[in-house]
Amino acid sequence: MANQTGKNVLVAFKAESTFNTVPATVTGAVQMRIMGGGLGLKKATIQSQEIRSDAQTALGRHGSRNTDGTYQCEMSVGSHDDIYQAVLRATWATSTIAAQANATAQFTCGTNNITHAGVDSFLATAGGGIKIGDVFRISNYSTAANNDLNLRVKTLATNTITIFGTGILTAGAADATCTLTIFKKLTRPATPTRRTFYIEEYLQDIDLSTAFGGCRFTSLRVTGTPDGMATVDFGVMGASATAMATGTSPVYTSPTLSTSMPLVFADAKLSYQGVDVATVTAFNLEYALTAKTEPVVGSSISPDVFDNDARLSGSLSFIRQDLANLAAFSSETEFGLHVLLEENEVAPKDFLAFYLPALKLTTVSANLGGDGAMIEQCAFMGGMKEGFTATGYDNTMMTVTTSAV
Repeated sequence: MANQTGKNVLVAFKAESTFNTVPATVTGAVQMRIMGGGLGLKKATIQSQEIRSDAQTALGRHGSRNTDGTYQCEMSVGSHDDIYQAVLRATWATSTIAAQANATAQFTCGTNNITHAGVDSFLATAGGGIKIGDVFRISNYSTAANNDLNLRVKTLATNTITIFGTGILTAGAADATCTLTIFKKLTRPATPTRRTFYIEEYLQDIDLSTAFGGCRFTSLRVTGTPDGMATVDFGVMGASATAMATGTSPVYTSPTLSTSMPLVFADAKLSYQGVDVATVTAFNLEYALTAKTEPVVGSSISPDVFDNDARLSGSLSFIRQDLANLAAFSSETEFGLHVLLEENEVAPKDFLAFYLPALKLTTVSANLGGDGAMIEQCAFMGGMKEGFTATGYDNTMMTVTTSAV
């Protein structure tokens, strides 16, 4: 009999049409790129409370069941887009081009902004629908150094986009042939789209699978350090687990596997309180839905996995240079955070970005003593941006943007 090794495992998933039911078509699944983790079956136990004269206890029973767990993954462009979509309960908006209404409209680049001479406003949908926190590129601009860069929207005015960073662009002349492309993104919709998945963990050495039905992706946790890969942990809660019979594995045929390279935080661009910073020693954010199953009479399986309001939190560690973070914590200052991760290649660089528009610090602390720099730990909480419509923000706690098709 073969022995199963720890790493020769294939995890694949596909959206369900019916809750807790294997999809009728076993092609079209996605293979998840993982470092570790996994799902497991859990059951409640039912114990007798009878008081017996022989001081013994009757054998208990199994009660309601569910599955849960976490998959740890290295972040890469396009590899986990279906899962980001599921956690945000949203649908990817495709890339768009910011169009101007008149044929003579011109774009002009400053060192940190782009202006246009058209009649449409950048704050209006007719102007291309660009929002604060979006990532865009310009192309076919007369100053070639400005083409194909990943540019991050810091502020918007009727005719001006101001970008994060300093001296990112080269000042250039007005150009009527320049194109401005806004990349695809996820924002929270007015009506959440709730998806469940059928997940297979295929043990390739022994040719057997565990199938998990009625699964929701319920959280994501992004972690970054200077000398490590960018990682993301996806939390999962499901309704059932099935040990597939011999000869029925794998469930899915030829699941799609992405081939993009893992991303790192060493060369990431991180904007904190509107300014790109290079003193961050650690970063994490968590977006969680606190889902749960519900035990019912007459069945050991919950009729659904019930998700809840999203909660956003995280932390940053800095080399302490001043007491600005303590002052911001004391005064309850609201701020935004933008993180851009790019592949190690020449422009145009593939990327994945996160924007958190409305945050407040919840703790600021630093330990005295120790070798090296003094490290300041800053925890934060997130929420919706007040007055989003008039000021150029999306109505969302978090925006995810990518160059993946």
